[in-house]
Parts: sequence; C-alpha cells; structure tokens
Amino acid sequence: MDQHIAIRIQYILHPHETWNTILKTNIHLKLEQRKKFLPKNPV
Repeated sequence: MDQHIAIRIQYILHPHETWNTILKTNIHLKLEQRKKFLPKNPV
C-alpha cells in the first residue's frame, strides 16, 4: 500500500522518473518474494 502512495507522490513530482521507479520497485518486490521462497541458511 505504501509503495503505491509513494509512487503516486513521485508521479506528481517527477512524472518522467516514475517509470524507472516502478520498474525498480517491481524488481525489488520480486527479489523480496524470491527470498521468502528460498530456504534459510542453517546457522
């Protein structure tokens, strides 16, 4: 939810930079999701 609000604010302030932000955010979220599925290293 917060991501959407941040992107909307950024779109208002910097429309030309928003697409890069969305792409970076999507990549970041995909990496976070992938981390959840990976087994944690045993300590």
